[in-house]
Amino acid sequence: MGINIKMITQKDLKEKEKMPLYEFKCECGEEKEELVPIGTETIKCPKCKGTMKKIISRTNFILKGSGWAFDNYGLKKSKHVTTAKK
Repeated sequence: MGINIKMITQKDLKEKEKMPLYEFKCECGEEKEELVPIGTETIKCPKCKGTMKKIISRTNFILKGSGWAFDNYGLKKSKHVTTAKK
């Protein structure tokens, strides 16, 4: 049993840098992250050879500090706008 080694060239690395990391899930339950070109919707499952579909990954991106939706930032009135009083 031999080891399959692929030499990675600088060109390969530059191409991979341009590709986003997507998460895919198969009906068999297999999940996989893969660097693929933008627009790729499916890949082949390594486990069952079926079709894996792109899924939306969870993120731990949190908006902290002032100026975000929870403090009504978009609803604050500008200092330059005058309102008519009754």
